[in-house]
Parts: sequence; structure tokens; C-alpha cells
Amino acid sequence: RVNEEILLCEGNALLQLQRNSEAVQILNQANTLAPQNIEIISALAQAHYQNQNFGPAFQTAARGLEIEPENQICSEIMTQVQFASNIYRQRETAAASTPTHQTPVILPGNSHSPVLPSPVPAEIGIRYGTKVQEKDSPRINSR
Repeated sequence: RVNEEILLCEGNALLQLQRNSEAVQILNQANTLAPQNIEIISALAQAHYQNQNFGPAFQTAARGLEIEPENQICSEIMTQVQFASNIYRQRETAAASTPTHQTPVILPGNSHSPVLPSPVPAEIGIRYGTKVQEKDSPRINSR
């Protein structure tokens, strides 16, 4: 029979290996067996956070603080989630005010394939549509 302590150890090991989604699954099983165990709850909140499941991380940490108001891990996770969500909102706001596309440029002789302008200019010797002659190609000796 698997008990919650074994699952907690396995979940913590998976967190150390940064196998976060697996840790969430294992710690959810442990939480089902022992829903009031603060060690499991704080580990589950941490697993959700490391897996970037910020909503469940926040909810799990909040539940942990209801059980143990002085729990430092749950408190830190809630702070980190709030900080991460503020950064995410700032990035979304900045992205919304920045143009998201460039006008395509049609290359001469090819009206069907637009190409976005490149920040790196093409080499002068390369011409669009020119065929490379075999004599110009490097040869490899096959001895």
C-alpha cells in the first residue's frame, strides 16, 4: 500500500530533478490521501509554481496558509505568484501597445512570396534567382 509519506518523498525528489509536471501528479495523489498535511500542501504549491501553474499554486498556497498561517513556504509562493503575475501583466500591456507585424516586402520576380525585411543585409555577391554554376561549387575529394 502506498502512503502519503512515500508519495511526498517521491514528489520532492521529482521537484529536485525539475520534473515538475510529474511532481504535481504525485503530490496530488498524496494530497488526496492527506488533505490537511501542510508538508504535502506546501510541496504541491511549489510544484504547481515551478510548473508555471500559477493559479493552482496560489490556491494551494492559500489553503496551506488557512491550515498553518505561519507557513513560510506557502507565504513565499503566494508572494512569488503575485510578483510573476504582475510581470506578466506588464509584459502583456507592453506587447499590446507594440505593433505585432511588419509590412511584407515582395522580392523582384516573385510576386507570390512575401519576405519580411531582415536586419542583416544580404551579401553583395548573392543575387535573387541566379543559379550557382557547378564550377563555382567547392569540390570534396572522395579518396
